[in-house]
Amino acid sequence: MPNCGLDDVTATKFSRQAKGDLATASRYYNEVGDGLGDAFLAEVERTVELLSAQPALWPHALRGMRRAPTRRFPYAVYYQLRPAGPYIVAVLHTSRDQSQALRDR
Repeated sequence: MPNCGLDDVTATKFSRQAKGDLATASRYYNEVGDGLGDAFLAEVERTVELLSAQPALWPHALRGMRRAPTRRFPYAVYYQLRPAGPYIVAVLHTSRDQSQALRDR
């Protein structure tokens, strides 16, 4: 799986599934428009930087996870607060059934 570069930005860790979510969405957006996948990754990076700086800002969503929406794309970053810092569990399209998608994560 390609390294999306986001886990180098902060001390925030990403699950293997979240990295897969990013790679899949980035590939899709690159097929839709030239450079759109990079714009998607930059928007997720911005969201991760915000939640890393203020991890308790976003509300609880499901099973102890918090949900931070992106601005430009219809995606949300699901994360857990851990002693070492935020842990990204998933990056999901907002039209997906979130509870179903997060069931096994």
